[in-house]
Amino acid sequence: SVECLVHAMVLPLAKLDAKLDKLKPDQDSIRALTLWLIHYSKQAGEVAKLWYSKLTQAPVERKLVFIYLANDVILMNKRNDPRYQLAFQDYIANAFAHVIKVSEPKAQEKVRRVLSIWKERNAFPVTLLTGVDEAIDRACESDDTDDLGSPVQIDQLGGTLALIEGEMPKVRARTRAAIVVPKRLLQKETIAAFSDVQQLNAHGAEVMSTLELTTSAGAQLQQLLDQTQGAITTLQRYKKQRKRASELAQREMQLCQSKIAKISTLRKQLKEHLDNLPDTDATPDVEIPDLAQLLGLPMPLPQTTTPASEEHTLLSTTTTTTT
Repeated sequence: SVECLVHAMVLPLAKLDAKLDKLKPDQDSIRALTLWLIHYSKQAGEVAKLWYSKLTQAPVERKLVFIYLANDVILMNKRNDPRYQLAFQDYIANAFAHVIKVSEPKAQEKVRRVLSIWKERNAFPVTLLTGVDEAIDRACESDDTDDLGSPVQIDQLGGTLALIEGEMPKVRARTRAAIVVPKRLLQKETIAAFSDVQQLNAHGAEVMSTLELTTSAGAQLQQLLDQTQGAITTLQRYKKQRKRASELAQREMQLCQSKIAKISTLRKQLKEHLDNLPDTDATPDVEIPDLAQLLGLPMPLPQTTTPASEEHTLLSTTTTTTT
C-alpha cells in the first residue's frame, strides 16, 4: 500500500503535458489544473520546467494562459507550500520577457497586470521582481531591432518614389518599342529572298539593332523593378517602425496613467489622514513637554535677565560708591 501511495504521488509528466495542451483561458480550467498540481508540489521543479518549455513553444495567442496558470499556482501555494514559488522563480524573468516580446499591446498589458499583482501580494522577493522588470525592458528594447534597422528618412523615401514614378513612362515607351518588331525580321521567307550578301548584312544589322534595343529595355525594366522592390521593402520597414513607435507611446501612456493612479491614491490616503487628525481648536491647551524632559536629560538652568531700569540704578549706585 505504501508503494502504491508513493507511486501515486509521482508526477506523470505525460499527463501533465496533455493537461497543459488542453488548458483553456478561463478560471475553471486554470483552477482545476492548479488543484491537481497541489498534489505534486514535491516535483515542483519538474512542473516549472515543463511549464516554461510549453510556454515558449505555444502559439502567441496561447502564451497568456500559461502566465495565468503560474499566477494561480504560486498565489494559492505561497503560504502553505512555497515549493512552487521557489521552483518558478528560476523561469519567471525569461518567461515574462518572452511573452511581452511576442505579444500584442493588449496581451502585454495583461502580463504586466499579473506582475503588479505579485508586487502587491509579495509573491516573490523584491529583487526578483525588479529583475523581471529589467528583463521586460531589455526585451522591449531589442524587439524587432534587427528587422527595423535605422530610422527611415521620409524625405529620401519620397524622392525615391518620385524618381520611380518619373521613370515609368520612359521605360514603358522603350519596352513598347522593343516589342514592336517588324514582321519581316521574323519571317524565314525574307532571308530566302535575299539576292546578295549586301542585303543579308543589312538585314543582320537591323536584327542586331532590334536585339540591342530589346536588351536595353529589359535592363531598364529590371532596374525599375529593383528600385520598386527596394521602395516596397523600405515602406514595410517604415510601417513597422511607426507601429513600434506607437506601441512605445502607448506603453509610456500606460506607465503615466499608472503613476497618476498611484498619486491619486496617495492623495486620497493623505486627505483621509488629515481629516482624522484631532481638532486642535476643540482640545484644551496642553503644555508641550520639553525635549530634555522626554529624553530624561538634565534641565538647563534658566537664564535671568535684568530689566533696563534696574541696570541703570545699579550703574548709578556703583558710580556713587566709587566716588
